Amino acid sequence: AILSEDESREMHRLMGELNATLEDGDKQQIHAAMDALDTYSRPFAQRVMEEAIRGAMVGKTIDSAD
Repeated sequence: AILSEDESREMHRLMGELNATLEDGDKQQIHAAMDALDTYSRPFAQRVMEEAIRGAMVGKTIDSAD
């Protein structure tokens, strides 16, 4: 799994905070919640992208990647 159980819990917590802030927060609070989720999820997104690239490149050489 790309996300550990703890990472998944934290991601869901941050998404819940963002959703709650969207309901009753002001612009600054919404942006802060978005930034917190973005900051936390960026390494996860990078791992997903690296895994996708690695999978796409299996068995290929630089010459055959074109």
